[in-house]
Amino acid sequence: MKHAFLVVINCLTIGVVGAERSAPSAIGEHGWSHVKVLADDSMEGRNTGSPGHKRAAEYVAGQFEKAGLIPAGVS
Repeated sequence: MKHAFLVVINCLTIGVVGAERSAPSAIGEHGWSHVKVLADDSMEGRNTGSPGHKRAAEYVAGQFEKAGLIPAGVS
């Protein structure tokens, strides 16, 4: 009986932790929006040197600029 109680408690704990992990967050949704843009068919697979690769690089550079990041070595 003691073991059955421990199994039930463990299952309930795992269920609660799993539910917390699957709950969407604003940060997760924001990050996923970037994944959706970069994985979109319009990026044409992002093969090196392709127009899709250039669009993906420009998107990432634009997002870095919006975040206020500057390239290393630039004052």
